[in-house]
Amino acid sequence: DDVFQAAFTPDGKNLAAIRAVGDLFQLEAPLGTVIYRTKAWMSHPRYSPDGTQIAFLNHPWIGSNGGHVCVVRPGEEPRRLTENIPTMWKLAWRPDGREIWFTGTGDKRHEGILGVTLDGRLRVVYAAPGYLHIEDIAGNGDALLDMMRSQMRIETSTRADGPAAATDLSWLDWSLLRDLSDDGSLVLFDEAGQVAEFGVFLRTVDGAPAIRLADGVCASTLSPDGRFVLSRKPGGSDRVHVIPIGVGQARTIATGDCSVIDGDWLPDGRGLIVSGRSPEGRHLYYLDLSSGSLRRLHDTTLKTSMLFVSPDGLRVLARGADSLVTVFPMDGSDPRSYSELTMDWKQCGWQGDSRHFFAYRAGALPAPVVRVDADTGSQEPWMDIMPMVRSGVDSINSVQFDRSAERYACCYISNESHLFHAQGIR
Repeated sequence: DDVFQAAFTPDGKNLAAIRAVGDLFQLEAPLGTVIYRTKAWMSHPRYSPDGTQIAFLNHPWIGSNGGHVCVVRPGEEPRRLTENIPTMWKLAWRPDGREIWFTGTGDKRHEGILGVTLDGRLRVVYAAPGYLHIEDIAGNGDALLDMMRSQMRIETSTRADGPAAATDLSWLDWSLLRDLSDDGSLVLFDEAGQVAEFGVFLRTVDGAPAIRLADGVCASTLSPDGRFVLSRKPGGSDRVHVIPIGVGQARTIATGDCSVIDGDWLPDGRGLIVSGRSPEGRHLYYLDLSSGSLRRLHDTTLKTSMLFVSPDGLRVLARGADSLVTVFPMDGSDPRSYSELTMDWKQCGWQGDSRHFFAYRAGALPAPVVRVDADTGSQEPWMDIMPMVRSGVDSINSVQFDRSAERYACCYISNESHLFHAQGIR
C-alpha cells in the first residue's frame, strides 16, 4: 500500500521501496525496514550491482523534479553526490558500481545523460537534441535510452461539448494550469519546461496569445476582482508575491518561518488562505495583506498543498493528513473529511453556491468528476474529462471549473517517446 516506486535487489529476492506515509516519504530496504525519511519526496531507487548501496533521487521541494543524487547504505545516513540540479529523472548504476548515470536538465553546464562518481565528480555522459532518459545499463555497458518529447498541455471546453469542441491553450512546452477565472474567460498557468525559465502567464479561453506576467515564480490563483495574481517561488518560500494583471503595484509579503506552498484569496480580496510549512508541519494559515500578519486556522495538518476557498469565504477545501479530501471551516470548528475521497481523488474547486465542491479521479482516463454536497457528503456524477488527443496521455494533472461549473479547463502530460539501444557510450 502507498508504494510510490520500488526496485529489486540484485538477486531478485527482495525489494527496496519508496512509500508515502502521511506527509512523509520513506525509503524501506528491505520492505518494512525504514532506512530514511523526508518531508519532501524521493524517486527512482536502484540497488548497486553488489547490493550494498541504494541510489535514489532526493527532491527537496514538493511539486518540483529538481534535487540531488543520493546514495545510502542501510544503517547509515544518505550521502549527497551532486549539487541541486533543476530537473532530474531516472537513474542506473554503471556495471562496475563506480558511477551512477541519470537524466539532468536545467543546468547549462550539464545537460542530458549525466554521470556522478561516488566521490561526487560530475560529467556529461551523452547529450542529444532531445530529452533523454537513462532506463538501464547492461553488464557489457550497452545502454537503454528513452528519447522523449514531453509536454504539459492545457485545453478548455464546456461540460456539454466536451473534447470534441475543446480549445488548446498550451503555450510553450510545460503549461501547468493553476486557475480558471470565475466567469470562465481566463486561464492562469505557469511555464516551467526546457524552453523558458519559470514564469506566470495569462490567456483568454478563445486562444488569443498569452501574456507573460512575471518571471521566476509560479502562480496560485486569480484575485476575485480579476486584478491580481497570487504567486510564490517554486517549492515554497518565506514570502508571497501579489502581481498586478494590468495597472497596479506589485507587492512582496514576508511570512517568517512559514514556507508558503500554495494559497487562495478570500472573497473581499484583503486576505489569503495559504498552506504553509513550518517546523510543526504543514497547516492552513490566514494571511492579512495589509498588515502581513499570519495566523494558523487549524491544528490539523495537511497532506498536500492545493486548497480552494469557498465563494462565501466560510470554508476551505484541502486534503487532511489522513489523505482524505477535507473541508475546513474558517471559524476554526472541526473539519469534515469525506471517506470516499481518498488519494485516488483530487479536489478541484467550489461551485458558485458555496455548498457543492468538485473532485476528479486522478490516474484514470476518462477522468470522472463528481459533485459533492459539502453538508451531507452525497455525490453525483458531473462529467468525464478526456483530452482531445488520447495518444501518449495516461492521466489528467489538474482540473478547474468556473463558478457555474459548466466551463472547465484541464492540463495533462503528453509523452511521445522512442526507445534506443545505445552502444559505445562510456
